[in-house]
Amino acid sequence: MTAATKIEPTPETIMTLFCEAMNRCDLDALLALYEDNAYLIPQPHEQPAYGKATIRQALHSYLSLQPKITFQTRTNVQTGDVAVLRSAWRLTGTGPDGSPLQMAHESTDVARRQPDGGWKFIIDHPFGADDDNGDRQGTRCPVSAGEKIKRQSIDSIPRISRASNPSLCRA
Repeated sequence: MTAATKIEPTPETIMTLFCEAMNRCDLDALLALYEDNAYLIPQPHEQPAYGKATIRQALHSYLSLQPKITFQTRTNVQTGDVAVLRSAWRLTGTGPDGSPLQMAHESTDVARRQPDGGWKFIIDHPFGADDDNGDRQGTRCPVSAGEKIKRQSIDSIPRISRASNPSLCRA
């Protein structure tokens, strides 16, 4: 019996784990990739899902598509235990009417290193790096409709604020 090789967790690891869990339709594994007070933007211009209960609902809607997803990390900017990732992703699945569905977008994600060395999302914006803000014709996923995104103060994001890091988001 040989010892398993331990893969050192990196910020990109979270994207690999996300795709593997999405492709297995494993809602619990997906949810485990988010901090308790994380934000997920389920659709462009929609109210963010905040916290695991609402993130669970949003992810469940995606899993109903029987998705297969791939990604490529384009940028990883890391400082200490926080990383900003920009990735291109492509999802294929089945729409509610049984027709094939394809989506391709650019995400912006913020992840934080956990005490065990792994990474979890604190902000997941699957459309955040799209040049057109996610408004591509014919690619809207049938996720529950919500209100328009309300402007959130950087100070409202858990454990990351201008108070703890004055260099963040200066105008």
